[in-house]
Amino acid sequence: ETDDWSPEEDGNYTFEFRLFSTSTNEWDTFNFTTYLECFEDCGSVEEEWFENIWYNVNDEDEDGWNDTFAIEFNPDTTCDCTINVTSVLSIFDSSNNTQVDKISYTDDIYSDEYDYFFMDWTPEYNGTFDFYLDLYDEENHHEDSEQFFDIELHVLSEEGHDENEWFEDENFESSENWFQANYLPMTDCDCWVKIWVYIDVYYDGDKVDTISEEMYIHRDDEDWYSQDWYASETGYYDFYVVMFNDEGNGP
Repeated sequence: ETDDWSPEEDGNYTFEFRLFSTSTNEWDTFNFTTYLECFEDCGSVEEEWFENIWYNVNDEDEDGWNDTFAIEFNPDTTCDCTINVTSVLSIFDSSNNTQVDKISYTDDIYSDEYDYFFMDWTPEYNGTFDFYLDLYDEENHHEDSEQFFDIELHVLSEEGHDENEWFEDENFESSENWFQANYLPMTDCDCWVKIWVYIDVYYDGDKVDTISEEMYIHRDDEDWYSQDWYASETGYYDFYVVMFNDEGNGP
């Protein structure tokens, strides 16, 4: 039996052959490597690259926190012709290297003429992100790339809407010198909001300690949180629990 195959570009290719027996479950294999050339009308011998790249981090809603990653770039080609290229911007969460989004832009470029491409992105939650910009030609060959790491961004505020955060429910436990505050923080924002919860501890009218925790909450989440405190001496204590969001808004 004969099979034919032709490459899309010139290069060294390795062919691996495997033989399986359905009756004995035995198998055999061999491989070889050879240099092959594509036909005259296949593959791209031209090169494309990013001649210029500029990026900015902007505060579009003017709330004091950067919320938008904007990138501009000028791709060029060695071909004295029009070539269709695709630029892909992949976004990863810096804290766990998880991809959170990907956007792309496709357009034509001609030789080394100046072509202005633009993409921007804003997150659905506050965090630090890595950006990978990749360039592909019209045959999906990877041509060039650039990376930008540890870009801190915050959620873009919704126009005409100021999100609110509050304690939906709360309770406490205590035993001997131990106190635990339990609370259910909520927000009406369809986004991740960073909050800080402070507990001021008073003894006989004087503040003797402050403890705090930070966390991200979402409108669709209903997670309880708790904070513990231990007294150094016996007595009656007052505890004041307050919440602030990432814009500094609180009681």
